[in-house]
Amino acid sequence: MEALYAKRLDDHLSELARHYERSGNTVKAIEYLEKAGQQAISRASHAEAIALFTSALESLKALPETPERLKKELLLQLGLGSALQAIMGWSVPEVGQVFEKAHQLCQGLDASPELVGALVGLIGFYSMSVQLTRAYELGEQLVSIAESEQNPDWLLKAHMLVGMILGTMGEFASARAHLERASSVDLSVRRSLYGAAALAWEAIVLVNLGYPDQALDRSRRAMALAREASDPLAYVNAWTNVWWVNHWHNDGQSALDEAEELLHFAVDHGFQWYSAFATFRRAQALAKLNRPEKGLTQIRDSLAAIRGSGNADFSIGYAALAEALLKAGRGTEGIGVVAEGLEASDRNHDAESKAELWCIKGHLLLLQGQPRCEHEAENSFRHAIEIARHQRAKWWELRATVSLTRLLTKQGRHDEARAMLAEIYNWFTEGFDTADLKEAKALLDELTV
Repeated sequence: MEALYAKRLDDHLSELARHYERSGNTVKAIEYLEKAGQQAISRASHAEAIALFTSALESLKALPETPERLKKELLLQLGLGSALQAIMGWSVPEVGQVFEKAHQLCQGLDASPELVGALVGLIGFYSMSVQLTRAYELGEQLVSIAESEQNPDWLLKAHMLVGMILGTMGEFASARAHLERASSVDLSVRRSLYGAAALAWEAIVLVNLGYPDQALDRSRRAMALAREASDPLAYVNAWTNVWWVNHWHNDGQSALDEAEELLHFAVDHGFQWYSAFATFRRAQALAKLNRPEKGLTQIRDSLAAIRGSGNADFSIGYAALAEALLKAGRGTEGIGVVAEGLEASDRNHDAESKAELWCIKGHLLLLQGQPRCEHEAENSFRHAIEIARHQRAKWWELRATVSLTRLLTKQGRHDEARAMLAEIYNWFTEGFDTADLKEAKALLDELTV
């Protein structure tokens, strides 16, 4: 077969691997299993790739432990880790184990592609399993290697991953700097999963910083770049992230339709983690459409599915659940969820939704309808504003200020409310067609009369 198909072996890699496995020629079997596995990844056939790399690693046990064998094991572990990430998500224990093994095998290697691959895999695992301190430490190592070597592909991955971690930690300004650095590499390198992801995360960060129009521009560019990459994984990854940005610009029905489409795409391609997250996005849209009970059920189900992949402790999950409980009028239960979310936020250094959680808590307290709760709600709104200012998260400062303004107005404190709202509203230079800024402007006009 090798002689007959010498000029088009790529069409027969899996077949050759099977024959060599049965022949007892272990070296040749491993060679073709690895090639077939890499080919399967390039074709987005990740389940097939997992089976091929697993078979190759099993066959490798029959060979003596030489430097060549260790190098081959390293390459196979990296291939297996990439395929597992695509199907099961970045944070399942199996992914962490595979990349930890690959990292161990890299000991003694300098700035090699294999070391970079192992670090990228580990950073993805630790960041998505909400072990952000460890993820950031490894990210700094990767940035140092990439900057030292000035390798465009490594620079893209390093700065994108560190930007994502800092964004999750609520360090939005620093995150933006890293993500802009990632997006400055050559366009041919950026037509990839990490290039589209860098733009998608830049969009998320820009919304938080108070630049919704620029965020929408980055989200569109992210999707265009993902389409150019011709990689379903790059596409679903970018789409999952930019949905959140579009969520603030679209009406509830548009957000729901897009979430449904995202879910179908993830299911059709066998992306288990993205399917669970798309279900979570759909539930958020249902809550926005004031269908909180149905949204609540789906949020709980999707978070349970995501919990199976090791990363249910993200603050965005608690915030979405607490907001759905608020819309359902279930204040006591919502306050309990906020408390869990804030505890997890402090434990994991995940501050992305911390201001939002405090703001939601204020509204949940107001549901109680008791005079003492108004004072506690005011403190919650002020705490949300304080956190947002520390993070330079102007979007959340605006939303918390609108909430506080309404409460102060109800209490007859009009001058204080107007001054506070005018200050944050006048900071904005874009996004005036978004619902939040429209609401702020209408409220400001009422107070100015």
